[in-house]
Amino acid sequence: MNQPRPTAGHRYRRPVSPTERLYLAAEHARGAMALRILVEGEGVPAPERLRAALARAAEAVPGSRLARRGPLWHADGPLPRVRYADTRSAAAFDVATADTAALLYGPARRTDPPGCEVLVVPGRATPSTEDEGAAPGTRTTLVFSVSHALMDGHGALIWVREVFRALRGDQARPALAPDTDRGLLRRLGAGDRRPALPPDRPSPLGRAAAAPADPVAAQDPARSPLGPHGPPRPGRDRRLGSDRPGHGPGRPAPAPPRHHGHRQSDAAAVPRPQPRRRLDRPAPHPAAGPRRRA
Repeated sequence: MNQPRPTAGHRYRRPVSPTERLYLAAEHARGAMALRILVEGEGVPAPERLRAALARAAEAVPGSRLARRGPLWHADGPLPRVRYADTRSAAAFDVATADTAALLYGPARRTDPPGCEVLVVPGRATPSTEDEGAAPGTRTTLVFSVSHALMDGHGALIWVREVFRALRGDQARPALAPDTDRGLLRRLGAGDRRPALPPDRPSPLGRAAAAPADPVAAQDPARSPLGPHGPPRPGRDRRLGSDRPGHGPGRPAPAPPRHHGHRQSDAAAVPRPQPRRRLDRPAPHPAAGPRRRA
């Protein structure tokens, strides 16, 4: 039975899935366990305008302000916070350096609850043609950070798009589905037959070629490396001789006939069976010595 879709005025909530519990157990939700999306552009949005866009996007995508209470997420957490990089950090912004990594983490602690935030890295204006020798301009970078316990990569992109829709004044596209990954998989697998997943693109390697024939086996099957009877059939045990014609499963293969009057070579020698020992008699200890009669 499908759950009703909540409206924009409805208080959003959904259960915490097992996958999200794994990310919560890893801690550092705003540091190592966070997704980050970088968007470059011209100009710097005003702080009041950016915060208003984040508040409007939180109404359309409530996953950006979730707070956990017991087994449920509730969309009544704090709004995504906004941070601004200073001039020195903005000038040396490079995701390959340790200083930029520390800037991305910010003041987050390992035990902080999951959440979302936006880091604004202001760029430098492009110098005019009259300013000779001036440093080239750089573009502004907005770093959207999302705890992986709240969203996956696709959900984070939906949130980022809603923020820019709010900045442009476009109509929102709400994402209010209360589904979790576990609920979605259970609903898809509830049918009688699972949908087939045929490949919809041709393989870049082409079609598989047929296995080449064995020229040795074609001329003389006895000289084939697989033996005169070919490869063992699946589901049979070659050690029991059940892969040979005329022998049922579980029957040992008969030993080759012994030739009298001459000695066989080592390659054709047949190992003699060892005498069986009665299981009701314990084996003598090596240090006990020969047994004497009373």
